[in-house]
Amino acid sequence: MNAPRAARRRRPRWLVVGVVLWLAIEIAVLYAVAHLIGWGPALLVLLGLSFAGISITRHQLTGALRTWRQGGTRSRYGAETVVTPIDPGSVGGSAVGIAASVLMTVPGFVSAVVGALLLVPWVRRTVGRLLAGVVTARAVSVVAAVQQPTVPGQTSTGTDDVRNGLPIIEGEIVKE
Repeated sequence: MNAPRAARRRRPRWLVVGVVLWLAIEIAVLYAVAHLIGWGPALLVLLGLSFAGISITRHQLTGALRTWRQGGTRSRYGAETVVTPIDPGSVGGSAVGIAASVLMTVPGFVSAVVGALLLVPWVRRTVGRLLAGVVTARAVSVVAAVQQPTVPGQTSTGTDDVRNGLPIIEGEIVKE
């Protein structure tokens, strides 16, 4: 019985507050637009924005898949396999494009405007570079944490042969 309560406490409250705040802003903007142009035209514009978002999402997904496939191509040179690295900026730009199109698909004027702004090329490149930098930094910290010794009290000296925090024991394999 304590496990569900503990899981509830770990839930990020700022996420719940953010979603509620976003919904309140979307409803307020919808009400303001409907007050200006009427409920029928406002709902038709929302429907049109959602259909545009669906079309853009399809286009962004095919472009992202093409970019990721080209970046991760493998080629063989003799006995060696060479993997072409993926440019983090292009991956970040693709992710931003997909997020922008999904924002345009969600019914709401604010999300549609934010999604349209993220589709502007220089905004998309800038946000994509920032996203790639954050993801790269996070990946490096995760890899560094994984490579730390996990045995309590174990320390390594400079003279020991150590791999991944564990001593290397030289030996010989004998087949019988």
